[in-house]
Amino acid sequence: MRSSPLTALILAALGAFGPTRVAAMQFPDDRAVESLLRNRIEEGRGIGIVVGLREADGRTRVVFAGSAGKGKRPLGSQTIFEIGSITKVFTGTLLAQMVDRGEVGLSDPVAKYLPYGVRVPAWGTREITLRDLAKHRSALPRLPTNMGGADPGDPYASYTAEKLYAFLSAFELTRPIDSVFEYSNLGVGLLGHALSRAAGGSYETVVRERILDPLRMNKTGVELKADVSEWMAQGHNARNRPVPAWSSGVLVGAGGLRADVLDMLRFLDANIGEPDSDLERSMRAAHRRSSAPANPQSAVPAIGLTWLIQPIGNKTVLWHNGGTGGFRSFIAFDPDREVGVVVLANSSHSVDDIGMHLLVPSIPLTPSKRKPTGAILVGLAVVVGIVVFAMWKTSRD
Repeated sequence: MRSSPLTALILAALGAFGPTRVAAMQFPDDRAVESLLRNRIEEGRGIGIVVGLREADGRTRVVFAGSAGKGKRPLGSQTIFEIGSITKVFTGTLLAQMVDRGEVGLSDPVAKYLPYGVRVPAWGTREITLRDLAKHRSALPRLPTNMGGADPGDPYASYTAEKLYAFLSAFELTRPIDSVFEYSNLGVGLLGHALSRAAGGSYETVVRERILDPLRMNKTGVELKADVSEWMAQGHNARNRPVPAWSSGVLVGAGGLRADVLDMLRFLDANIGEPDSDLERSMRAAHRRSSAPANPQSAVPAIGLTWLIQPIGNKTVLWHNGGTGGFRSFIAFDPDREVGVVVLANSSHSVDDIGMHLLVPSIPLTPSKRKPTGAILVGLAVVVGIVVFAMWKTSRD
C-alpha cells in the first residue's frame, strides 16, 4: 500500500518540453513497449510486467513481458495482480458517489459512521471529516501505531476493527486538521470502513455493487472466486524472490483490491471523456482538486478525492500508484488528451517511471543502478590483463 511521490522525476523533466511536444505525444507501438519491459526485466528490476494503454480515440492495447511466476498461468491480459494503493481511488470514487446520492456529506465527521463510544481524535472543536480522510489532511499518521506483532509477510491481515477503534480512542493529534498533506493508509482505510458501514455492507460488497459490476470489472475484488484466482500472479520482493500475497483486514479500502489489466482499462476508460452515467459523473467529482497543501515542501501539488493531481507543463495528469509486499502498480491519465496508462507488476520494483514515461515521453525512465554482468566481466578482464602485462614487463626489465 505504499505510495512514493513522482514529483522529483516530474520536476526534472518540466523544462525539457513544451506544450507542443506534450500535445503531439503518441504511445509507442507494441514492439517498442515490449522492448522497454524486457529491458527492465533483464536488468533484474521485474519478473512480469503488463501495460495497458488507452488511446485518445478510446482504443486500448495490452503489452506484456516476463513471467507470472513459477507454476502460474502464462503472463498476459488475464493475469491478476495486487493493485495496492490504487484501491484508494475506488474508495474516493465510492465517497463521491455516496455524496452525490445524499447518503453522506463531505463535511460529515467520520465519527458519525462509527459505533457509539468510539472516540475519534479532534483538534479542539474541529473534527476529522470524510473530506479530510480522502485528501490525506486528517492529521492521522501513515499507519496506526498498534500494528505491533503483525506478520511482516502479511502486515494488514490481523488488523481488526477493534484494533482500529482502540487506536483512534487513544491517539492524540499533533497538529491541526487540514493543515498539512500527509499520505495516510490509515486515513483512507478508515474512510473505506466508514463508508462501508454507512452503506450497510462489507467494503468488497459495496464496491462491487456500486462500481465493479456496473463497469463489468468481473475479475476485480478482494477475495477472488476459484476460477478467477487461478490467474493470480506470484508476487516477488526486491530480490526477485517469491513472497506471500497480502490481506487487508479492516484497512481494505486503502489497498486490498486485486485486478487484471483489462478490468483496470475499463476503470480508466470510465474516468476519461464525457460522463454518460451517474457513476461516471461521480468519478468526475472525485477528480476535482483541492487547494495546494499548506506545507510548501509537499510532493503533491493538489489532490482530488484520493486522486493525485500533477501539473506537467500546461497539462494535468491524474495518477496513483500502489505497492504491496510483492506487487507494484500504476495508473494515470490526461483528461484533456483523453489518454491513459496502467502498469501492473509482480515484483516490488517500482513501475511509476514506466507509466509516466509512456504518458509523457519527456519524463525519463529511471536508470538501472545495477551494472550489467557482461560489463563487469569485461572490466575485470581488462584489470587482470593490465596487471598481468605489468608483471610480465617487470620481469623482463
